[in-house]
Amino acid sequence: MRYRYWFALRPPMPGAVPKRNLENVTSFGKRTYRYEVNREVWGYADYSEPLTDKEVAEYELVKGGEVHD
Repeated sequence: MRYRYWFALRPPMPGAVPKRNLENVTSFGKRTYRYEVNREVWGYADYSEPLTDKEVAEYELVKGGEVHD
């Protein structure tokens, strides 16, 4: 199981992505509407453990929930 967080305000770049338990970063290259979060986003990051609410707020992410393979 992985935990997904979306980049809603800025694209993933150095300093915009928490590194703790990071498994994967996907960038769309431009803001793209995604029905999963009902908004335009720059991409997403998957983590092996959930981020803290403080990390989500500091990095201006949107929680996407659990992802099952």
